[in-house]
Amino acid sequence: MSTAAHLWQYDPTGGRFTRVRLGDEAAERDIKSVGDEPGTGRLLTVAPDHVGACPWCTSALRLHRPDAIRTLRGTQMYKARWWARWGG
Repeated sequence: MSTAAHLWQYDPTGGRFTRVRLGDEAAERDIKSVGDEPGTGRLLTVAPDHVGACPWCTSALRLHRPDAIRTLRGTQMYKARWWARWGG
């Protein structure tokens, strides 16, 4: 779950939320989409860049653990998910 300032993970067994730290606190703000890569647990987040015709969109995907940014010029993304093969 995300808030305006932080990212949280819910533990259904413990019935509580734990803050997810991404290393750079600025990277935890305004997240609109988060997903973990099956198999590796690497995180993908999308947060608006507040520019252009779509101020709640971005053209950059942020990867965490290890950190990287992938830019898709000319796009206006609001959400992103890992594309993963299901099954074995």
